[in-house]
Amino acid sequence: MTMIVIRRRNGMSRKIRKISLLMGSSLLVLVMGVFLTGFAVIPGAENGWQNLPVHLVIDQNGHPTIDDPDGGVTAVMNAVNSRSTGWNSAVRGVLAAAPGNTGGGRQGDGIPTLNFSGARVCSGGCVAVTFPLTNNRSEIIDADIYVNDRVNFTSKAEKDGCTAEIYIEATMVHEVGHALGLAHPPGKFWATMYAYVAPCIDYQETLSRDDRRGLQTIY
Repeated sequence: MTMIVIRRRNGMSRKIRKISLLMGSSLLVLVMGVFLTGFAVIPGAENGWQNLPVHLVIDQNGHPTIDDPDGGVTAVMNAVNSRSTGWNSAVRGVLAAAPGNTGGGRQGDGIPTLNFSGARVCSGGCVAVTFPLTNNRSEIIDADIYVNDRVNFTSKAEKDGCTAEIYIEATMVHEVGHALGLAHPPGKFWATMYAYVAPCIDYQETLSRDDRRGLQTIY
């Protein structure tokens, strides 16, 4: 089973407006659900990857809009592998990401990849998309991430800082969360796995307690 998980930009206000239309008891139930539910697991991926660490191949070509020495490759690798802020801080040894030739991210080959060129499957308001593939035992057997190469990204290694761009580190920590089995939690705007992203916001690079609990539930 393949599940598509899309992250969009500039969606926070739109989400808030949708919530604000609910009234009375419906709103109360929604608010209670939002604050009692700290994380979400992708349906059918409850048992995660069976062989750890997950060896994620990061597109060695980098992202075309990132003006650091390697197009964000090292920045992404350090962020997703981090033992203090990334997924390895929740479950030690769950992830080992390294640069390489992704081959464009061939879905179903059992090799998880992060591809910096993915406009064919992620365009418009889509910032990045993840395709986790699972089997009938609720195990993840492949996952490929595609980044919209027409979105302006930056990394913390860029010398000019952030000017209305999106931080690649925070975005990719989020997407790798999908590749490991986590879905978007409802309303948890402070969580790494929150569905929306905004320019020059980097706090989602660091896992929240809910993000950690979610990964620990799977692994």
